[in-house]
Amino acid sequence: MVSVLIVVQVASVYFFFTDEDLVKTADITSGWLLHMIAWTSLTGVVMVAFAIWAAARVTKPFRNFSDAADRIGRGEMEEPLKEEGTAELVQASAAFNQMQRRIKRLIEERTRMLAAVAHDMRTAVTRLNLRSIEIESDELRAKIQSDITEMSQIMETALTFARDDSAKEPHQRVDVAALLKALTDDAQDIGDTVTYTGPDTLITSLKPISLHRAVQNLVSNALKYAGHADILLSVEAAILKITVSDSGAGIPEDQLDGMKEAYARLDASRSKNTGGLGLGLTIANDIVLSHGGSLTLANRTPRGLEATITLPL
Repeated sequence: MVSVLIVVQVASVYFFFTDEDLVKTADITSGWLLHMIAWTSLTGVVMVAFAIWAAARVTKPFRNFSDAADRIGRGEMEEPLKEEGTAELVQASAAFNQMQRRIKRLIEERTRMLAAVAHDMRTAVTRLNLRSIEIESDELRAKIQSDITEMSQIMETALTFARDDSAKEPHQRVDVAALLKALTDDAQDIGDTVTYTGPDTLITSLKPISLHRAVQNLVSNALKYAGHADILLSVEAAILKITVSDSGAGIPEDQLDGMKEAYARLDASRSKNTGGLGLGLTIANDIVLSHGGSLTLANRTPRGLEATITLPL
């Protein structure tokens, strides 16, 4: 391209001096300057346009590479990158695609393994449940059946967490306000104290089933530890915010960050009243991350906890 521009410049000089009308003019210096300024300006415009085009062409593979890495970080397995461009880019794209295949295979193997374990455990739990019926002591039978029920719930929760269905759910246009109001109404129908504050309608693109599950987990935590939950929906600077708050005891400041980790729990017991597997916040956090958002926990003043989901509109 630069060679072509040089040829154009040389040609312009040649045609200037071979143009009889220009040569015969009295003010040849002025004509030369005007002619060269015009061609230099044209050359500059062409060179700038070429530089912009070349920069876009060179950086596009890097942008694609960065976007693909970001999507994988959110748990979204994409089609393989096109292995094109410079030799270095082709090599990097091939390595990236191989890494993506390995991650996908690892996740699939983990899910199959847990599904097999859960299937075998269900069979054993079913046998235990049937055998517990033969226990003569009503009190002992009730305790054993309660333990069996808790074991079943733990298995289902762990399997759901490993399967991570939220990564497979497609985005779609949905009324977030209607989704949260429906969740609130369902909770109130069974006697739970849950309120909703926010707009009557707010339509955006997201994964409705997964988001419902994330908010439900936050509401369940608030109900478990405080007896009530308040849901607030708002929009600030093209950011959607869903806040679930309560007035319970809150969480010690030094444990706030760790509560989103798998199996993190404030209490050491796993009774049906206070326990669980410690995956509720982890699942909610993973769902929010798959939307490209974030989940933050903060203590309220004077008491209580506030869980805030932020999602880009």
